[in-house]
Amino acid sequence: GLLVSASILVFYSAVYLPDTLLNRPHPIFWRVVQGIGCVYLLSLVFLLFFDINTAVQVLKYLDPSIGKIGDPLISSLNCSLFAPSLIHFATRFLSEAFSWSFKMLIFRDVKLCIASTIASCLLGITTNKWIRFNKNECVESLIITTLGSSVAGNIIGYLICAYLEKHTQKWFAGPDKKLPPLSGVKKLVEIFHPNVWWNYQWSCFSSAKNFLAVFWMLALTQLADANEIFLQDILKIPSSHWWVYTRALILAFLSMICIKEYYEFLNNNKYRRFSSSLWIFHVILLIEALLWGKLSKNVLTFSVPFPVLVVIEVLCAGFVIIALVLCIKDIREKPT
Repeated sequence: GLLVSASILVFYSAVYLPDTLLNRPHPIFWRVVQGIGCVYLLSLVFLLFFDINTAVQVLKYLDPSIGKIGDPLISSLNCSLFAPSLIHFATRFLSEAFSWSFKMLIFRDVKLCIASTIASCLLGITTNKWIRFNKNECVESLIITTLGSSVAGNIIGYLICAYLEKHTQKWFAGPDKKLPPLSGVKKLVEIFHPNVWWNYQWSCFSSAKNFLAVFWMLALTQLADANEIFLQDILKIPSSHWWVYTRALILAFLSMICIKEYYEFLNNNKYRRFSSSLWIFHVILLIEALLWGKLSKNVLTFSVPFPVLVVIEVLCAGFVIIALVLCIKDIREKPT
């Protein structure tokens, strides 16, 4: 019954939701993505009305593998870089590098990805002290893995962006020119290529509006990562569970729509309002945060390590100073 209800909602979304700014491979595909996001959002709202024990029991009814994580790891963490095995390290490194290259393809800006890397390191160090399960590495291993995978992924993503920007896509033939015939496989691949490709010029320090908008976008990316960490820990979901990969795919495809529409919202006067995709993405992250915030009561103990606290305070002070300077600059440059 749940599967049929979700399918009907996705079908309704594919037919009646508005088109996004992305057209390839087909507008219906991106409307289906929005519909799947709505289904995920409704499932989060459903869990929001349960206590932690009832929520875990509901999830165990749907999938018995949930809730079978062992006792919390309190001590004797293995701080070896290749713990527990070289294959495990390689798999984790490659998966994180792929996610970072995907972020570069979405942001299309090196500076934003560097800022996101720093924020992810701080988030990983902090949350590693709070979580009870899936805690199989120490801080040194966490930093090395995050930095190494982010550098590798950002380089790969940057090279892909440079290639797509340099090579013009030939979609249509002129009146006196015919394109060579394509094989079936190549035609299928060409469907997923973008019509045009350009790197985004966020210009976060050009005005206070752009600075706050870019900061909000980076904050949402970190909130998405924090939501995954806490929901996994509180609901006792294994790190290799299908929910982790399904959620990542849903948010990844939604973010492809949202970043494009968010960029146009900031830089194009034609788009004055938030799109439906942006609202769905924001509400999903909000409900996820409310869910783990409610269920974590008397379960997790939050304490920030002192070095991380100092770095966060310095960054907050820098944020306030930069925002004030840009506000003053905008006021002075505003025509009277």
